[in-house]
Amino acid sequence: MGEPTTTTVIPQPGEFISKGGNNYFVIQGPPAPSAKWTFTHGLVLGQLSFILLAVIFTRFFIFSESIVTTTAGSSGNKSSKSQKKPLLRNKKSPKELTTSINGTINNTTMMGTANGLDGGEGTATKDEAILSSILEKTYYDVEKHPAESLDWFNVLLAQFICQIRHDALDNENIYHSLNEAFSSKTNTLDYLSDITIDEINIGDDYPIFSNCRIRYNEDGRLESKIDLDVSDTFTLGVSTKLLINHPKALSAALPIKLSVSIVRFSACLTMSFINTSDELVQQHEAKKNGKGTEHKTDEKDSSIALMISFSPEFRLEFDIKSLIGSRAKLENVPRLKSIIENVLRNWFVERCIEPSFQLIKLPALWSSKKSSATTNSTTGSGAATEEEDN
Repeated sequence: MGEPTTTTVIPQPGEFISKGGNNYFVIQGPPAPSAKWTFTHGLVLGQLSFILLAVIFTRFFIFSESIVTTTAGSSGNKSSKSQKKPLLRNKKSPKELTTSINGTINNTTMMGTANGLDGGEGTATKDEAILSSILEKTYYDVEKHPAESLDWFNVLLAQFICQIRHDALDNENIYHSLNEAFSSKTNTLDYLSDITIDEINIGDDYPIFSNCRIRYNEDGRLESKIDLDVSDTFTLGVSTKLLINHPKALSAALPIKLSVSIVRFSACLTMSFINTSDELVQQHEAKKNGKGTEHKTDEKDSSIALMISFSPEFRLEFDIKSLIGSRAKLENVPRLKSIIENVLRNWFVERCIEPSFQLIKLPALWSSKKSSATTNSTTGSGAATEEEDN
């Protein structure tokens, strides 16, 4: 007998091998399941899903209508007109709104009834709440916030001062301006001859601001305190003649040369905002104008002003040189130096040292109706006059 032959059978997918005795049988299994979704179906479905998402996003996020609130009981015509107007947060009448010392709008009519306080106490309470809100939203703690150096401000201010000095010295502009000012002043004085400018020095250094901090003042307003140090030389030298008109006019003339220099100034600068209708401002304006009674400013015409003053602990140093006479000259008379220095110091103290202050009124962004009407009437009358002249 020959040797048995060996046959290798590799089952195909869906088939398996079964053994029966010495024989092997290949049995056909159930057919493999065929895929229901093809690549084309998936591609089409993906494209449709993307188009659907794009339509939903465009419809509800890009072309969505703005929400306009309408009052109940309003007609359709009124509601359609209201959609064309901007939505205002505060619809109070101008009579109910007054400007506080901080430039914010307060409802003074409702404060007394709502808080059980009178108008003055209600306004003060409202102002305190506004200031507290400002400090909270700007993350500034009056008690714990460290002082700032203001180095960046010094650099910017130095550039500005440098440009001013350049403009002043260009074509001797400062000389001509001072000469015109002295000429107009001496024309009204009988005991002085023409004043001639001999020396002008506007300095070459810059002021240094430092140690800036925000504090509450006695009136409850926020104020900024800044240390100021100016170590520079500002000089003005003039020459004139003192005319002696006794016993007759121009009986004698005494030549005088005077040079005044400011060599050092240091103080604590205080700045704060205040409403021009405030009582403190009214007293300042009455004193400035030489009036005995205060002039009340209409609250509608009030604006915001920057109040500037210096602390009583200040340092102001002068260097005064004098020369009197033509032949027998008196140089640097101590008595004359003391008189001039006291006059300049008292002038500065009366105007800038606390409790005195200086006001810089800030321009209003929105003019009142009264001033606008006055401007319009003035313009109209001017135009009518021009037509008549033509």
